[in-house]
Formats: sequence, structure tokens, C-alpha cells
Amino acid sequence: MTAQFHIVTDSAAYLPKKFLQTHPIDVIPMTVELEGKRYREGVDINHVEFLRKLQRSKERPKIIAPSVRDWIRLYQKLVRTYPYILVLVHSSRLSEAYAHARAAVNEVFGRARFWVVDTQTIGFGQGVLVRHAMQAIEEGLEPPEVVRRVRAMIPHIYAQILMDRLDYLEAYGRVGPAQALLGTMLNIKPILTMEDGELIPVEKVLKWEQGVDKLFDFVVEFLNIEELAVIQYGMDDLTAALLERLETTFEGKEFPILPYSPTLAAHIGPKALGVMVYEGLEAYKVI
Repeated sequence: MTAQFHIVTDSAAYLPKKFLQTHPIDVIPMTVELEGKRYREGVDINHVEFLRKLQRSKERPKIIAPSVRDWIRLYQKLVRTYPYILVLVHSSRLSEAYAHARAAVNEVFGRARFWVVDTQTIGFGQGVLVRHAMQAIEEGLEPPEVVRRVRAMIPHIYAQILMDRLDYLEAYGRVGPAQALLGTMLNIKPILTMEDGELIPVEKVLKWEQGVDKLFDFVVEFLNIEELAVIQYGMDDLTAALLERLETTFEGKEFPILPYSPTLAAHIGPKALGVMVYEGLEAYKVI
């Protein structure tokens, strides 16, 4: 079944280079526009390079999702080889990528069986789903069972992010203009959580150290953690402080530190620190 079932995702997913080199996954690039220039994520520019440019810019980036035509071209190529195709797209609340991916299926209807899944997450969380889907395929699970496993995992992926700037929240209507202006004047740092794929402001702090406390408290509330990553850019000292506390609490565990994607940067800005957690499917099973 491995040779017949294929996975597609978008470039907002975090997948290690070694994984991509050893697994036949198609990654369709997102595009971001900054100061009149367009960059294909992971093709024309990597995450760190983009975040560096964004930090120096006075403009906010614009997300350009792959068009329906882009998806159709990819699908038309894949249906020549694969009868089953699983498409794992980052949250539909963050761009039009999911809507375009679904619409494109109509153009190849009947030529393969498609499952287009809104992962309701992005970055590391999205990558967790891709990796586990591939593992399930390699275990020999039938396509519908692979899809069921992925869908079961989605509610168990969480994120919390400490941000530097409120204007990014205002741009997407997550706070009003008055809140953004007052918060900026008071130097407030917002904290977001991801709920049903949407980034929602849940708390605010006045000091960075308070933000680190909130992120740590968020993590230690989990009964079980199967995978956890720290995402950040521009906050090395705070990241080190958070990591020290996590490693002291969870002895023997290692937590990767990852720069976040340009697609996510368009929502949270060039300076942020967050945690993404996959608690595993065993978390709430009664023993």
C-alpha cells in the first residue's frame, strides 16, 4: 500500500530535511510578499532569512496561498501514479491554502481517491501529523484508517505563543484598533493560543519574564507529552530560560528549538516565542 498512497503537504509544515530526503512527500510552497518582493517559502528563502528581513522591515508580509491552478497541476501529476492521495494543509483560518486544495480536487475527480484535511495547526504541529501519517502508511494501514488516525490526532495538538507586537493581531481582526493602540502604548505583550485552527489572544503580560512563566505553566498542565517543540525568533535569552525550566522538569527529554515559518510570521510578527505540544492519543485513556 505504501507505493499506492501518497502524502502532500504545504511548506508551512515543519519537516526535518532528513525526513524529506527519505520519504516521498510532495511539499507545495506557500508564497509571502514583503516590500514588493515575493518569496516561495523554503524555495527562494528559508525561515531564518525571511524572519531576518521581516525584523528589519516596516511592512507586514502578505500571504499568498498556492492557487487552485497550482494544486491542479500537482494533482494531475500525482494521479498518474497514485490511486490514493492524502493532503494535509495548515489551518484554514490562516490562509486560503486549504480552500484552494479542496477546490482543485474537482478537476481530477474520479482519477484518484483524495482526502484533503484541515490540520487546524501549522508548523511543528502540522509536521507531527505528516510524520505520523507516513508512519501509519509504512505500517501497512489501509488509507481510510490512516486518515482516521490523523483526524484523531488533531484535537491533541496545542500551541501557545508569546508575541512582541499588537499590530499583527489588529491586521487580522484579532484585536480592535483601540486595543492595539492602548496595548502598544502600555508595551503589552499578548499571548495567543491555537483553538480550532484559529490564533486567539488569551492573556497579556507587561514583562517578558511573565510571558515565559505563562508558557511554562501551559506546558506543565499536560498529563502526557509525546512531542514538544519551542518555536522562536529574536528571543534567544528568553528561549534559554524557558528551555532550562522545561529540561529540569522533564528530565531526559530534549526539546527542539525551531524558527517559525514565513506563513506563521505573517500572523505573529518577527519576534515571538511559543511552544507546540502533541500530547499523544494515550493521554486520556483510562488504565
